[in-house]
Amino acid sequence: PPPSLPRCRQAPRHRQVRCPLTRASLFGRFAPRSRSYGSLVQKDEAGERTETERISFARALEKMGSWYAHRLATTFSMSVAPKGSSAMPYSARGWTTFERRVSQLIKEADDESWRRLADPAVLRTVGPVGGAYVEPPMHPRAFAAVLARKVFTNGRSDCELVAGLYYDTLAGALGHVRDLIYKNCGWGDEEVAKLAEVLGWAREVTMLWLTCNPRIGRRGYAALAAALREAQTAPRLETIVVDYPKAASATELRAACEARGIWLTAPGE
Repeated sequence: PPPSLPRCRQAPRHRQVRCPLTRASLFGRFAPRSRSYGSLVQKDEAGERTETERISFARALEKMGSWYAHRLATTFSMSVAPKGSSAMPYSARGWTTFERRVSQLIKEADDESWRRLADPAVLRTVGPVGGAYVEPPMHPRAFAAVLARKVFTNGRSDCELVAGLYYDTLAGALGHVRDLIYKNCGWGDEEVAKLAEVLGWAREVTMLWLTCNPRIGRRGYAALAAALREAQTAPRLETIVVDYPKAASATELRAACEARGIWLTAPGE
């Protein structure tokens, strides 16, 4: 379960005052939480499951991606092991790679909310006004290539299973979301180019926010423009919000938006 919310700063005379915001006040009496390994039926000492357990496990896997990808869920990443731990590093494991990636697909990224992926290895602040780095959505082919270099208990069979789960989760998440918000998350040209590669799945999205990412330049906007020239890319997209829509670096993006009838604008316009 997620840890308790931290205490507030010390009051005068060093009297500790507990933060009035608790999990109960934020989420109701029972805070929803899930630990994927303990929530699914695992194999016994002989490496087997009963028929009933296999059916239950298979059904759980069908929806597993939504546990992490849902934009109201917060994923707590155990990426930093305790001192002296002999466990396989978090970044080397296949299942944790999947969990981490889908946890960042469609969750809103801005400096006005807590991080939806709480990771002690990631800087909390990437800009002058806050915000934490968010990895961009990864194309299924690129994800499969990364996954092939990770470690799985069951080897190749799990690798292929997880690659398919990622595809299904990405298609389902991007295919039904109405707005994509990547504000103040440390993005540059490379991240926008990766986003452009998956916009073909964003069938329902109407608004895309990319503000407060000053490292985005001509190459990133050009990649986004190239994707938008394809009619099947985000067919319902109406608005793209960037910091400087009239800048020279956004020339190609402006042209692509004009051709599609998309409003390219800045915050507040």
